Amino acid sequence: MAHSPLLILDGWHLGEPHVGMGVYMRRLIAGLGRHCPELPATLLAPARLRDQLAGCEIPCVPLQTPRTGMELLDRTIWQLRIGRLSHRFGAGAVLLSQFPFWAPFPKPRVIVVCHDLIWRHFPRYAGKRWLRKSLLEKSEQTLRDAAAVITASEHAAQDIAAASGMDPGRLVIVPHWIPPGFTPAEAQEGSARVIRQYGLPGSGYWLYVGGYDYRKNIDFLLEAYQVALSHIPCPPLVLAGRLPTDPGKPVCDVNATVRRLRLPPGQVVTPGCIAAADMPGLYGGAGLFVYPSLHEGFGLPPLEAMACGCPAIASNTSSMPEVVTDIPYRFDPGDAHSLVMLLRQAARRPPPLNPGFDRTRYAEERCMAQYRDALARLLQQQ
Repeated sequence: MAHSPLLILDGWHLGEPHVGMGVYMRRLIAGLGRHCPELPATLLAPARLRDQLAGCEIPCVPLQTPRTGMELLDRTIWQLRIGRLSHRFGAGAVLLSQFPFWAPFPKPRVIVVCHDLIWRHFPRYAGKRWLRKSLLEKSEQTLRDAAAVITASEHAAQDIAAASGMDPGRLVIVPHWIPPGFTPAEAQEGSARVIRQYGLPGSGYWLYVGGYDYRKNIDFLLEAYQVALSHIPCPPLVLAGRLPTDPGKPVCDVNATVRRLRLPPGQVVTPGCIAAADMPGLYGGAGLFVYPSLHEGFGLPPLEAMACGCPAIASNTSSMPEVVTDIPYRFDPGDAHSLVMLLRQAARRPPPLNPGFDRTRYAEERCMAQYRDALARLLQQQ
Protein backbone atom coordinates (compact mmCIF):
# COMPACT_ATOMS: atom_id res chain seq x y z
CA MET A 1 0.00 0.00 0.00
CA ALA A 2 0.98 3.67 -0.13
CA HIS A 3 3.42 5.37 2.20
CA SER A 4 1.96 7.22 5.16
CA PRO A 5 0.84 9.81 5.93
CA LEU A 6 -1.91 9.41 3.38
CA LEU A 7 -5.26 11.08 2.84
CA ILE A 8 -8.02 8.57 2.08
CA LEU A 9 -11.17 10.01 0.49
CA ASP A 10 -14.51 8.29 1.10
CA GLY A 11 -16.19 8.22 -2.33
CA TRP A 12 -19.58 6.82 -1.33
CA HIS A 13 -21.55 9.91 -2.38
CA LEU A 14 -20.03 9.98 -5.86
CA GLY A 15 -22.88 7.65 -6.79
CA GLU A 16 -25.36 10.49 -6.14
CA PRO A 17 -24.38 13.12 -8.74
CA HIS A 18 -27.66 15.03 -8.55
CA VAL A 19 -27.77 15.59 -4.78
CA GLY A 20 -25.79 18.06 -2.74
CA MET A 21 -23.28 15.66 -1.17
CA GLY A 22 -22.57 14.02 -4.51
CA VAL A 23 -21.99 17.38 -6.21
CA TYR A 24 -19.77 18.48 -3.33
CA MET A 25 -17.58 15.35 -3.42
CA ARG A 26 -17.07 15.50 -7.19
CA ARG A 27 -16.07 19.15 -6.97
CA LEU A 28 -13.78 18.50 -4.02
CA ILE A 29 -11.90 15.77 -5.87
CA ALA A 30 -11.54 17.98 -8.95
CA GLY A 31 -10.50 21.00 -6.87
CA LEU A 32 -7.89 19.08 -4.88
CA GLY A 33 -6.53 17.63 -8.11
CA ARG A 34 -6.20 21.08 -9.69
CA HIS A 35 -4.86 23.03 -6.72
CA CYS A 36 -3.35 20.53 -4.28
CA PRO A 37 -1.56 17.89 -6.39
CA GLU A 38 1.11 17.54 -3.69
CA LEU A 39 -1.38 16.04 -1.20
CA PRO A 40 -0.86 12.24 -1.05
CA ALA A 41 -4.41 11.01 -1.61
CA THR A 42 -6.29 7.85 -2.56
CA LEU A 43 -10.00 7.63 -3.35
CA LEU A 44 -12.05 4.62 -2.18
CA ALA A 45 -15.23 4.35 -4.27
CA PRO A 46 -17.94 1.75 -4.96
CA ALA A 47 -16.92 -0.52 -7.84
CA ARG A 48 -20.20 0.22 -9.68
CA LEU A 49 -18.82 3.72 -10.35
CA ARG A 50 -15.69 2.43 -12.09
CA ASP A 51 -16.63 3.77 -15.54
CA GLN A 52 -17.70 7.17 -14.16
CA LEU A 53 -14.37 7.60 -12.39
CA ALA A 54 -12.22 7.01 -15.46
CA GLY A 55 -9.76 9.89 -15.67
CA CYS A 56 -10.31 10.87 -12.01
CA GLU A 57 -7.83 13.47 -10.75
CA ILE A 58 -6.98 11.28 -7.71
CA PRO A 59 -5.90 7.59 -7.75
CA CYS A 60 -8.95 5.41 -7.14
CA VAL A 61 -9.44 2.00 -5.51
CA PRO A 62 -12.83 0.49 -6.52
CA LEU A 63 -14.51 -1.64 -3.83
CA GLN A 64 -17.41 -4.05 -4.10
CA THR A 65 -20.23 -3.31 -1.67
CA PRO A 66 -23.61 -5.01 -1.04
CA ARG A 67 -26.92 -3.20 -1.50
CA THR A 68 -29.72 -3.82 1.01
CA GLY A 69 -32.19 -1.27 -0.37
CA MET A 70 -31.92 0.86 2.80
CA GLU A 71 -29.62 3.77 2.03
CA LEU A 72 -28.46 4.44 5.59
CA LEU A 73 -27.75 0.75 6.25
CA ASP A 74 -25.86 0.47 2.94
CA ARG A 75 -23.76 3.46 3.94
CA THR A 76 -23.04 1.93 7.37
CA ILE A 77 -21.88 -1.35 5.76
CA TRP A 78 -19.67 0.71 3.45
CA GLN A 79 -18.15 2.51 6.43
CA LEU A 80 -17.36 -0.81 8.11
CA ARG A 81 -15.59 -1.90 4.93
CA ILE A 82 -13.44 1.16 4.43
CA GLY A 83 -12.78 1.47 8.16
CA ARG A 84 -11.12 -1.93 8.14
CA LEU A 85 -9.34 -1.28 4.86
CA SER A 86 -7.98 2.07 6.02
CA HIS A 87 -5.74 0.39 8.59
CA ARG A 88 -3.81 -1.22 5.74
CA PHE A 89 -2.62 2.22 4.62
CA GLY A 90 -0.57 2.73 7.78
CA ALA A 91 -0.88 4.42 11.14
CA GLY A 92 -0.49 7.91 9.66
CA ALA A 93 -3.49 7.60 7.33
CA VAL A 94 -6.36 10.07 7.67
CA LEU A 95 -9.82 9.25 6.33
CA LEU A 96 -11.94 12.11 4.93
CA SER A 97 -15.59 11.06 5.19
CA GLN A 98 -18.56 13.09 4.01
CA PHE A 99 -20.71 11.70 6.79
CA PRO A 100 -20.11 11.17 10.53
CA PHE A 101 -18.08 7.95 10.48
CA TRP A 102 -19.16 5.09 12.71
CA ALA A 103 -17.53 1.69 13.19
CA PRO A 104 -17.61 -0.71 16.21
CA PHE A 105 -13.82 -1.20 16.19
CA PRO A 106 -10.70 1.01 16.29
CA LYS A 107 -10.76 3.26 13.25
CA PRO A 108 -8.21 5.52 11.58
CA ARG A 109 -8.06 9.22 12.27
CA VAL A 110 -11.14 10.68 10.63
CA ILE A 111 -11.93 14.10 9.22
CA VAL A 112 -15.68 14.48 8.84
CA VAL A 113 -17.26 16.81 6.29
CA CYS A 114 -20.58 17.63 7.96
CA HIS A 115 -22.86 20.06 6.13
CA ASP A 116 -25.71 20.10 8.63
CA LEU A 117 -27.65 18.19 11.28
CA ILE A 118 -31.01 18.45 9.54
CA TRP A 119 -32.63 15.58 11.40
CA ARG A 120 -32.14 17.43 14.68
CA HIS A 121 -34.30 20.28 13.38
CA PHE A 122 -36.75 18.09 11.48
CA PRO A 123 -37.20 14.76 13.33
CA ARG A 124 -39.19 13.35 10.42
CA TYR A 125 -35.86 12.83 8.66
CA ALA A 126 -35.05 10.15 11.26
CA GLY A 127 -37.95 8.11 9.87
CA LYS A 128 -40.13 5.71 11.80
CA ARG A 129 -37.65 2.83 11.95
CA TRP A 130 -35.65 2.55 15.17
CA LEU A 131 -32.62 1.36 13.20
CA ARG A 132 -32.35 4.56 11.18
CA LYS A 133 -32.59 6.77 14.25
CA SER A 134 -30.08 4.61 16.12
CA LEU A 135 -27.57 4.80 13.26
CA LEU A 136 -28.01 8.56 13.00
CA GLU A 137 -27.38 8.97 16.73
CA LYS A 138 -24.28 6.75 16.66
CA SER A 139 -22.93 8.57 13.63
CA GLU A 140 -23.50 11.94 15.24
CA GLN A 141 -21.64 10.85 18.39
CA THR A 142 -18.53 10.26 16.29
CA LEU A 143 -18.26 14.00 15.60
CA ARG A 144 -16.79 14.34 19.10
CA ASP A 145 -14.07 11.80 18.27
CA ALA A 146 -13.13 13.16 14.85
CA ALA A 147 -9.68 14.65 14.31
CA ALA A 148 -11.51 17.59 12.72
CA VAL A 149 -14.90 18.47 11.30
CA ILE A 150 -15.08 20.54 8.13
CA THR A 151 -18.28 22.46 7.52
CA ALA A 152 -19.35 25.25 5.19
CA SER A 153 -20.89 28.04 7.28
CA GLU A 154 -20.73 29.75 10.65
CA HIS A 155 -24.31 28.66 11.30
CA ALA A 156 -23.52 25.01 10.64
CA ALA A 157 -20.42 25.17 12.85
CA GLN A 158 -22.41 26.55 15.77
CA ASP A 159 -25.14 23.98 15.19
CA ILE A 160 -22.70 21.05 15.12
CA ALA A 161 -20.79 22.21 18.21
CA ALA A 162 -24.00 22.68 20.21
CA ALA A 163 -25.59 19.37 19.20
CA SER A 164 -22.53 17.12 19.44
CA GLY A 165 -20.70 18.73 22.35
CA MET A 166 -17.46 18.64 20.38
CA ASP A 167 -14.60 21.07 20.89
CA PRO A 168 -15.26 24.09 18.60
CA GLY A 169 -11.49 24.32 18.07
CA ARG A 170 -11.68 21.18 15.92
CA LEU A 171 -14.19 22.77 13.56
CA VAL A 172 -12.85 24.09 10.25
CA ILE A 173 -15.09 26.33 8.13
CA VAL A 174 -14.50 26.13 4.38
CA PRO A 175 -17.37 27.63 2.36
CA HIS A 176 -18.57 26.05 -0.84
CA TRP A 177 -16.73 27.38 -3.85
CA ILE A 178 -17.46 28.41 -7.41
CA PRO A 179 -16.13 25.81 -9.87
CA PRO A 180 -14.81 26.65 -13.35
CA GLY A 181 -17.50 27.53 -15.87
CA PHE A 182 -19.83 29.31 -13.45
CA THR A 183 -19.29 32.80 -14.82
CA PRO A 184 -21.77 35.29 -16.33
CA ALA A 185 -20.07 35.05 -19.72
CA GLU A 186 -20.19 31.25 -19.95
CA ALA A 187 -23.71 31.16 -18.50
CA GLN A 188 -24.99 33.54 -21.16
CA GLU A 189 -23.14 31.67 -23.89
CA GLY A 190 -24.79 28.38 -22.94
CA SER A 191 -28.28 29.62 -22.11
CA ALA A 192 -29.83 29.41 -25.59
CA ARG A 193 -28.66 25.82 -26.07
CA VAL A 194 -29.92 24.77 -22.63
CA ILE A 195 -33.30 26.41 -23.24
CA ARG A 196 -33.70 24.45 -26.49
CA GLN A 197 -32.35 21.17 -25.08
CA TYR A 198 -34.66 21.07 -22.05
CA GLY A 199 -37.73 22.71 -23.60
CA LEU A 200 -37.59 25.72 -21.30
CA PRO A 201 -39.50 28.97 -21.81
CA GLY A 202 -37.53 31.86 -23.26
CA SER A 203 -34.89 33.65 -21.21
CA GLY A 204 -36.05 35.57 -18.18
CA TYR A 205 -37.89 32.69 -16.47
CA TRP A 206 -37.79 32.36 -12.70
CA LEU A 207 -35.87 29.38 -11.40
CA TYR A 208 -35.59 26.97 -8.50
CA VAL A 209 -32.90 24.25 -8.37
CA GLY A 210 -32.63 21.70 -5.58
CA GLY A 211 -34.42 18.89 -3.81
CA TYR A 212 -38.10 18.44 -3.12
CA ASP A 213 -38.12 17.08 0.43
CA TYR A 214 -40.44 19.04 2.67
CA ARG A 215 -37.84 21.33 4.25
CA LYS A 216 -37.15 22.76 0.79
CA ASN A 217 -40.56 24.44 1.15
CA ILE A 218 -41.66 24.15 -2.49
CA ASP A 219 -45.37 24.14 -1.65
CA PHE A 220 -44.80 27.54 -0.03
CA LEU A 221 -43.02 28.78 -3.17
CA LEU A 222 -45.82 27.60 -5.45
CA GLU A 223 -48.50 29.16 -3.24
CA ALA A 224 -46.68 32.51 -3.13
CA TYR A 225 -46.15 32.35 -6.88
CA GLN A 226 -49.87 31.74 -7.45
CA VAL A 227 -50.77 34.78 -5.34
CA ALA A 228 -48.24 36.99 -7.14
CA LEU A 229 -49.53 35.75 -10.50
CA SER A 230 -53.07 36.69 -9.53
CA HIS A 231 -51.95 40.31 -9.12
CA ILE A 232 -49.47 40.77 -11.98
CA PRO A 233 -48.18 38.75 -14.98
CA CYS A 234 -45.10 36.79 -13.93
CA PRO A 235 -42.48 34.90 -15.93
CA PRO A 236 -42.84 31.10 -16.00
CA LEU A 237 -41.42 29.28 -12.97
CA VAL A 238 -38.91 26.52 -13.74
CA LEU A 239 -38.51 23.85 -11.06
CA ALA A 240 -35.38 21.92 -12.02
CA GLY A 241 -34.28 18.61 -10.55
CA ARG A 242 -35.76 15.14 -10.16
CA LEU A 243 -39.33 15.28 -8.84
CA PRO A 244 -40.28 12.80 -6.09
CA THR A 245 -42.14 9.69 -7.18
CA ASP A 246 -43.27 8.49 -3.75
CA PRO A 247 -45.76 10.99 -2.24
CA GLY A 248 -45.89 8.81 0.88
CA LYS A 249 -42.51 10.24 1.91
CA PRO A 250 -42.09 13.75 3.40
CA VAL A 251 -41.81 15.50 0.04
CA CYS A 252 -43.62 18.06 -2.05
CA ASP A 253 -45.89 16.56 -4.70
CA VAL A 254 -45.28 19.31 -7.24
CA ASN A 255 -47.80 18.17 -9.83
CA ALA A 256 -50.56 17.78 -7.25
CA THR A 257 -49.81 21.22 -5.82
CA VAL A 258 -49.87 22.81 -9.28
CA ARG A 259 -53.29 21.22 -9.89
CA ARG A 260 -54.60 22.29 -6.49
CA LEU A 261 -53.57 25.89 -7.10
CA ARG A 262 -54.99 25.80 -10.64
CA LEU A 263 -51.89 27.34 -12.11
CA PRO A 264 -52.22 27.91 -15.88
CA PRO A 265 -50.71 25.30 -18.23
CA GLY A 266 -47.10 26.10 -19.05
CA GLN A 267 -46.72 28.49 -16.12
CA VAL A 268 -44.74 25.93 -14.08
CA VAL A 269 -42.13 23.97 -16.03
CA THR A 270 -40.44 20.83 -14.65
CA PRO A 271 -37.55 19.77 -16.94
CA GLY A 272 -36.20 17.11 -14.55
CA CYS A 273 -32.50 16.60 -13.86
CA ILE A 274 -30.11 19.00 -15.54
CA ALA A 275 -26.68 17.69 -16.54
CA ALA A 276 -23.83 19.22 -14.53
CA ALA A 277 -22.30 20.76 -17.67
CA ASP A 278 -25.60 22.50 -18.44
CA MET A 279 -26.09 24.16 -15.05
CA PRO A 280 -24.39 27.48 -15.95
CA GLY A 281 -26.61 27.81 -19.02
CA LEU A 282 -29.69 27.05 -16.89
CA TYR A 283 -28.80 29.91 -14.54
CA GLY A 284 -27.83 32.10 -17.47
CA GLY A 285 -31.35 31.93 -18.93
CA ALA A 286 -33.04 32.87 -15.64
CA GLY A 287 -34.06 36.36 -14.61
CA LEU A 288 -34.45 35.44 -10.94
CA PHE A 289 -33.48 32.53 -8.70
CA VAL A 290 -35.75 31.71 -5.72
CA TYR A 291 -34.66 29.54 -2.78
CA PRO A 292 -37.38 29.10 -0.11
CA SER A 293 -35.67 26.42 2.03
CA LEU A 294 -36.50 26.24 5.73
CA HIS A 295 -33.00 25.18 6.74
CA GLU A 296 -29.61 24.84 5.04
CA GLY A 297 -26.10 24.09 6.17
CA PHE A 298 -24.92 26.39 3.38
CA GLY A 299 -27.20 26.76 0.36
CA LEU A 300 -25.18 26.09 -2.79
CA PRO A 301 -27.75 26.85 -5.56
CA PRO A 302 -28.09 30.58 -4.72
CA LEU A 303 -24.30 30.88 -4.81
CA GLU A 304 -24.18 29.18 -8.21
CA ALA A 305 -26.94 31.46 -9.51
CA MET A 306 -25.18 34.64 -8.39
CA ALA A 307 -21.87 33.38 -9.79
CA CYS A 308 -23.59 33.08 -13.18
CA GLY A 309 -24.97 36.61 -12.97
CA CYS A 310 -28.51 35.66 -11.91
CA PRO A 311 -29.97 37.60 -8.95
CA ALA A 312 -31.01 35.30 -6.09
CA ILE A 313 -33.61 35.75 -3.36
CA ALA A 314 -33.63 33.32 -0.45
CA SER A 315 -34.98 32.52 3.00
CA ASN A 316 -33.69 34.52 5.94
CA THR A 317 -33.09 31.38 8.05
CA SER A 318 -30.13 29.22 9.12
CA SER A 319 -27.05 29.80 6.93
CA MET A 320 -28.80 31.64 4.11
CA PRO A 321 -27.95 35.19 5.30
CA GLU A 322 -24.27 34.22 5.04
CA VAL A 323 -24.73 33.44 1.33
CA VAL A 324 -27.42 35.93 0.29
CA THR A 325 -26.13 38.84 2.33
CA ASP A 326 -28.42 41.65 1.10
CA ILE A 327 -31.46 42.03 3.37
CA PRO A 328 -33.78 43.21 0.52
CA TYR A 329 -33.08 39.91 -1.26
CA ARG A 330 -34.34 37.75 1.62
CA PHE A 331 -37.79 36.75 2.86
CA ASP A 332 -39.41 34.91 5.75
CA PRO A 333 -40.08 31.29 4.63
CA GLY A 334 -43.06 31.13 6.99
CA ASP A 335 -44.70 34.32 5.74
CA ALA A 336 -46.09 34.04 2.22
CA HIS A 337 -46.71 37.78 2.03
CA SER A 338 -42.97 38.56 2.30
CA LEU A 339 -42.18 36.35 -0.70
CA VAL A 340 -45.21 37.54 -2.66
CA MET A 341 -44.03 41.13 -2.33
CA LEU A 342 -40.57 40.26 -3.65
CA LEU A 343 -42.04 38.33 -6.57
CA ARG A 344 -44.39 41.18 -7.47
CA GLN A 345 -41.49 43.64 -7.36
CA ALA A 346 -39.42 41.35 -9.60
CA ALA A 347 -42.31 41.03 -12.05
CA ARG A 348 -42.56 44.82 -12.30
CA ARG A 349 -38.82 45.43 -12.47
CA PRO A 350 -36.28 42.59 -12.70
CA PRO A 351 -33.74 43.08 -9.91
CA PRO A 352 -30.01 43.53 -10.53
CA LEU A 353 -27.45 41.02 -9.33
CA ASN A 354 -27.17 40.97 -5.53
CA PRO A 355 -24.96 43.98 -4.62
CA GLY A 356 -23.33 42.14 -1.70
CA PHE A 357 -22.19 39.13 -3.73
CA ASP A 358 -18.40 38.77 -3.36
CA ARG A 359 -17.01 36.35 -5.91
CA THR A 360 -13.51 36.38 -4.46
CA ARG A 361 -14.73 34.91 -1.17
CA TYR A 362 -15.87 31.77 -2.99
CA ALA A 363 -12.98 31.43 -5.46
CA GLU A 364 -12.05 27.77 -5.87
CA GLU A 365 -8.33 28.49 -5.46
CA ARG A 366 -8.93 30.28 -2.14
CA CYS A 367 -11.17 27.54 -0.72
CA MET A 368 -8.81 24.76 -1.85
CA ALA A 369 -5.95 26.58 -0.11
CA GLN A 370 -7.99 26.44 3.11
CA TYR A 371 -8.59 22.73 2.54
CA ARG A 372 -4.92 22.13 1.77
CA ASP A 373 -3.75 23.86 4.95
CA ALA A 374 -6.21 21.99 7.18
CA LEU A 375 -5.48 18.59 5.61
CA ALA A 376 -1.70 19.08 5.60
CA ARG A 377 -1.77 20.03 9.28
CA LEU A 378 -3.70 16.90 10.21
CA LEU A 379 -1.55 14.63 8.04
CA GLN A 380 1.54 15.89 9.84
CA GLN A 381 0.10 15.06 13.27
CA GLN A 382 0.92 11.59 14.53
